[in-house]
Parts: sequence; structure tokens; C-alpha cells
Amino acid sequence: MTLIEAVVAAAVVLTVSTAATGACLSARAAAGAGNGRQAAESCVAAQVEALRALPFDDPSYLGAAPPADLLATVFPHADVARNVPAAFFAIEPRDGCAAGTFFTVLGDAGARRTIAATFLVAGATGFRPLDPARLAGYDHTVETPVPAAALLLRVSAPWRGGRHGGTVTRTVVLADRPLGLCPVVVPSPA
Repeated sequence: MTLIEAVVAAAVVLTVSTAATGACLSARAAAGAGNGRQAAESCVAAQVEALRALPFDDPSYLGAAPPADLLATVFPHADVARNVPAAFFAIEPRDGCAAGTFFTVLGDAGARRTIAATFLVAGATGFRPLDPARLAGYDHTVETPVPAAALLLRVSAPWRGGRHGGTVTRTVVLADRPLGLCPVVVPSPA
């Protein structure tokens, strides 16, 4: 990845997170110290909705300035050599997430949130995380096929209210299937 690509990718993440950051800051300011949990819940909900609004994978991303798509925002690569503190690929399980999860840390102390993205595949017993070995070398800027058509997203934000505090977390599955993950095929009349 060239420096220009890295700068453009950072700009995409900044643009997508700006809308959610504004909502988070407004919620935190309005809530005050007495209702920190409510503010964190609003912040997480705003971030989830901002991510839901993105297309899963925009093919025009390759070879061009990156438009905002979900993969570019929450799972741009699977290369630990390119990790930075605010955007990193974890080859081992971390923070309650499966191995092969990409973490993105957004905002400042007043509106901080973390997005953990894990590719999912369907198995005999339901969905499971994609084997991290299948992600080796994955780079959204050069790969045409994506490793899997579904992402498990865990968005979390810390909160503090007086002497109490914790973390609000919301988990969603977003997929590249307009009709759902497993659409039912109606047999045609013979």
C-alpha cells in the first residue's frame, strides 16, 4: 500500500466516522455525568446505523480513490505488519473476539468506540468465524473476491456515570446478500 492509498483509506474511515462521532458527542454532552450509559448506547446505535448504510463491497474501490464501503471501513486488510494502534488485524483471539478479527478504534476519549469485524462462514451447525489462515494476505485494495459474504460486527463504547461505568456493546451481522444470507429458492413449475 502506498502512502497515498493509506492517506485516502484514512480519509474514508474519518468521513464515515464523522457522522457517528457527531451523534456520540451530542449524546454525551446532553447526557452529562449522570447518564453515561444512555449516551454510550446512543453512540453505539449511531455507529451501527452508519455502518449499515454502507454498501458491503464496492467494486469501484479497486484502483481508484476508495469510496466508503463496509469492507474498506472495518476490514481493509489481514496483515499484522500494517497494524497501527487505531486499526489492526488480530491473528489470535482478543477481547472476546475470534482469531482473525480486525479492530478499528474511532473517536477521542469523549466519544471513543471500537468496531471489531470478523468474517463469518456458514457451517453445518450455523455460522462460525472464518479460519484466519484463509485471510492470509487479504487486502481489500487489491482482492476482487472477498473471503466471506458476511461480517460479524461488534461495536462498543465505554461509559462512566458518577462512580459507575462499563461498556455498551452491540453485535450485528451484515451481509452481502440483499435477500438474506440463505435465500429460499422457489422451484420452477416443471
